[in-house]
Amino acid sequence: SNRSLYYYSSYGCPHRCLFCVEPAVNKHCWVGLDPEKVADEITFLKKKYDIDSVQITDSNFFVSEDRAKKFAQRLIDNKTNIKWGNANGRARQMSVYNDETWKQLKESGLASILVGAESGDNNILEYMKKDISTEDTIELVTLCNRYDIRVLCAFLVGFPRDSHPDQCQRIIDEEIASV
Repeated sequence: SNRSLYYYSSYGCPHRCLFCVEPAVNKHCWVGLDPEKVADEITFLKKKYDIDSVQITDSNFFVSEDRAKKFAQRLIDNKTNIKWGNANGRARQMSVYNDETWKQLKESGLASILVGAESGDNNILEYMKKDISTEDTIELVTLCNRYDIRVLCAFLVGFPRDSHPDQCQRIIDEEIASV
């Protein structure tokens, strides 16, 4: 039937990326709904509205491996049989998830992950305070390929960098202060 909906299961992000509004707005806080309740609600929505997929639109769904496992297991236990994806996460964090977690994620219907690769240059990633490397992204893509999970990598093109490393943060701070 190709019916999909968007779902937010968490709020915020604990990371410090220089270009992102999350650290300023949410002060590095992340709060996630109970994973079993989220899975139960998605199961309910599937039955009531005949949906076949869910787009998880959190800023960072994969903050907690334990939470991701509980969510996936509940979808499996509920026999929800739904595709879910576009769930945002960080390459370094997810690449250390254990094989059991990846098997559960795949079995539960995970079809795609969105990851902020941001740049193919480790020096730029360091400047961005991204706390990942290009190798982390390659490792995650390789891992997802093993489980037939599609990875969508977002890149920032033309990221401003000059001799004043605090200029970008100053501009962000000024913009936030003027709101």
